[in-house]
Amino acid sequence: MTEGARTLITLLMSTGLTLAVAHLFLPIPLYWGALPLWLAALIQLPRLSALLRNQVLLLSLCGLAPMSMVLYMGKAVEWQRALAINMPLICIIMGAGMLKLVCLPPKGKEGKLAQGPRALWQTLLGVHAFSAAINMSALYIAGDRLSAHKPLTLNQGSLLARAFTTSMFWSPLMAGMALALSWAPGASLGSLIHWGLPLSLLMMAITVWQIRLNDKTEFLGFNGFPVSLRSLAIPLALTLLVLTISHFEPTLSIPLLVSGAAPLITLLIKGLGGGRQGLEDVARHGRLQMPAMGGELCLFLAAGVFAVGLSSAFNALGAGHMAVTLNHWHTAAILVGIVVLAYLGLHPIASIAIAGSWTQAMTVDPNLLAFTYLASWSIGVVANPFSGTMLAMVSRYGLPYPALRRHNLPFVAASLALAIGAMIFIA
Repeated sequence: MTEGARTLITLLMSTGLTLAVAHLFLPIPLYWGALPLWLAALIQLPRLSALLRNQVLLLSLCGLAPMSMVLYMGKAVEWQRALAINMPLICIIMGAGMLKLVCLPPKGKEGKLAQGPRALWQTLLGVHAFSAAINMSALYIAGDRLSAHKPLTLNQGSLLARAFTTSMFWSPLMAGMALALSWAPGASLGSLIHWGLPLSLLMMAITVWQIRLNDKTEFLGFNGFPVSLRSLAIPLALTLLVLTISHFEPTLSIPLLVSGAAPLITLLIKGLGGGRQGLEDVARHGRLQMPAMGGELCLFLAAGVFAVGLSSAFNALGAGHMAVTLNHWHTAAILVGIVVLAYLGLHPIASIAIAGSWTQAMTVDPNLLAFTYLASWSIGVVANPFSGTMLAMVSRYGLPYPALRRHNLPFVAASLALAIGAMIFIA
């Protein structure tokens, strides 16, 4: 990619993020912020891998086809919603991703690699906590450090992947939370954290137990990633800030709040603490990281078109007005269906779009529905062979996918059982 294209993409994505956050406080339509992102996506599309590009095009076509049918029937299509429905997901990845500039220790000062069962728990909890703040960057940072001298083992790779995916159950700084809150209006962030955090801890305990059961020697001599708990102070403070604001202003979009607060905090800390050099670090991060988001940007925008296309078709055919009440058994069936489809290759974001379009007019506890989508995303990403997490484990760290898939299957099954059990109490 040329430097000019990189600069243009960064400018477009920064403009989109700024307009989306401004939408919280000014009478600006959200789709105004989506337009620059669509332009950036069109620039990025030819540069995607063939597999991802085909997924993006297929999702787009599967959304545009029902929209065309609805227009042919003489009914209106929510084109503005199609452009902007996944804006919160994209913005939270852009905004929260900047936190790694102020959460991580300087290069060369990360500390020595730890060993033993304590190091295993330290790695699991530390990467989990960092993932809750800086998303997938935490997985890459820990994975690159652990694989610097020898390849990751299957246990190390699965531990890092699960540390990342389980944070989706509760973190307000993750794209999964943005997706869940978008499709379940009225859900309480506090309630989702209340149920999601203990569940994620149980899933991590299952991971430790599985490693100990599979290879006790590696368990006792596990090479772990050093984590400083002091580095978590900023994301913790941001989480508490967002919870406080959402308590007093429940109508404000939590993902967009995070998307605005995270860059602002980063700019203040880097500007006050690092002066001109600090601000240059922020600018360099934007030029490198925003163009690198091409895959997520194109996939999420296409998934939005797909979701609104299905929703329009359901409404036009009368399926969007069914007087149906969903309970925890129905949402459990939705969860299992999404995870099974993920295992077969369909990305969870597409399945959640289908489920969200279908259930939007039904009567269901919003906390239960949001939890269903959080669980679907978190567990589905581990099950799906084409998710960014699994592709990173295979392509970046050289883990054999068939072995990784077999290794994850018991964890996926146990996680489903725990999530369904939690649904009974949420309902």
